[in-house]
Amino acid sequence: ADPNDKDEICFLAAKSSASHSRLKCFQLLVQTVADQKQRSQCCMRSEVFANDENKLSSVKRLVQAAGANGFKDQFCMEVASAINYFSGPEPPKELQYLIDAVSSHQVRDFYCIEAAKRAASGRNWKLVKCLLQTIADSAIAKDFCLQVGETAAKDGHVEILKEILDRETSANKKLLSRRKCAMAACSRLHEHIVAYLGLEPDWLFQYSTILSFTAAMAIEGRNSVLNDTLSRMQPARITQLLRLSISQRHVALAVTLINDERVSTEHVDLPDSTGATALMLAADAGHHELIEKLIDLGASVRAEDSQGRTALSRACEAGHVRAAKALMDRGADASHRDGRSLTCGQLAEQFGHSQQLMQLISGQSEKPKCQKFFNLMM
Repeated sequence: ADPNDKDEICFLAAKSSASHSRLKCFQLLVQTVADQKQRSQCCMRSEVFANDENKLSSVKRLVQAAGANGFKDQFCMEVASAINYFSGPEPPKELQYLIDAVSSHQVRDFYCIEAAKRAASGRNWKLVKCLLQTIADSAIAKDFCLQVGETAAKDGHVEILKEILDRETSANKKLLSRRKCAMAACSRLHEHIVAYLGLEPDWLFQYSTILSFTAAMAIEGRNSVLNDTLSRMQPARITQLLRLSISQRHVALAVTLINDERVSTEHVDLPDSTGATALMLAADAGHHELIEKLIDLGASVRAEDSQGRTALSRACEAGHVRAAKALMDRGADASHRDGRSLTCGQLAEQFGHSQQLMQLISGQSEKPKCQKFFNLMM
């Protein structure tokens, strides 16, 4: 008989045997197929035997039917991909047998990585950890760890993160991995993951996700991660964080920082590049409660920015009545003129807020001061 016809007949017969779960017949027919491409297609039908009651025995017979080593390695991968092994915490015996049966370390590593990716997509982190331990090439394992670290962090799995970070020997790559995982954990508010990873001070300024996480924790009064980060920051840097918190409207975080003993009178008026202090930024945003706390801490109502504006000037410019009142109650000078020689009243009028400030003036208890401010506005 023609060899091609023989292969075709055996191929069709093997497919039929597979569809009827006749393992011994399938095994015999596969061995008679000379063409490896057709044999490979036959073996891909072997997935039906993965549901056999004695899976390990079935898998062993199929591997024996695979023949040559080069083809056997490919076959083992194909059979393994058909096994539903992602529900348990450890690889089943038949999967371990297939891994051990692969003669090429390179092929084995490739398969284990692919299997680990599937396990990670199914959130089976215990299985991911087991598969990682079978990979011989550390570079391949490290690359994979970088890929799945963020997913593990989002899911809140500390154990796999430990496995990932312990494998990385490069300080720079470990820092990169920590940062990516921290951002992923922050996006899901996984405090225990962030606490394990730790936050570098610079990350609070560079990534809004991390700052927002810290602010969310401050709202709930859970500041252990923040306190750890603050312990590694200089006073000037903490004041910078305070300014950032105020400008980003993270009031609870700002209050937490104001109440922290590391923020003092000596540093509270440290300005940004435009000369704006924390008090001025609070005035911009109309946070009267922060204004009061900052002044209690020692913030100066007389400090001026690069345009010669005080906190009261900026509050009037923005039209924040309660903020302006809080500043005036604490001694802010309404007659102060900025760099353009404009008073607070003139600034309010220029930006269309004069009526609001007239209402403020009418409610002041100190009539002489209020009358003077009123005259300046006219």
